[in-house]
Amino acid sequence: RIFMSEKLQQRSSILRFLLAAIIGILTTALCIAGLAALMAAQGYSAGLSGVFATLAVCLGSLCSGLTAAHLAPDHRLLYGSLQGAFLAVLLAILAGFSGTIPEAGQLLRLAAVTLCGGAGGILGMFPRRHRYP
Repeated sequence: RIFMSEKLQQRSSILRFLLAAIIGILTTALCIAGLAALMAAQGYSAGLSGVFATLAVCLGSLCSGLTAAHLAPDHRLLYGSLQGAFLAVLLAILAGFSGTIPEAGQLLRLAAVTLCGGAGGILGMFPRRHRYP
């Protein structure tokens, strides 16, 4: 086991947290691009864009929580939930810039993003078992 100073451990934790957040944001961006291409190819109505955006952000939060859980094996559920909450806060800040008052649907979407991050942390708690024949 490698022993690090407390200051170095804090920096390492922050870097792991930011790396997991970047992975979640990139996953969200890729999902949004893919779902936009699907909407254009299939000719879906614009009414589905909110549902697809929620799906993309929830998937990004799940990947972010899963990544955080793998990077921080001591506090997997906590880091996964924090990743979901972090992405939900980012969304709330971006929604605040538009000047609208959050509706019940928007608050439920933010809760879903937080729950997906926690689900990623829970999934990260269970190590994969390799079964070889």
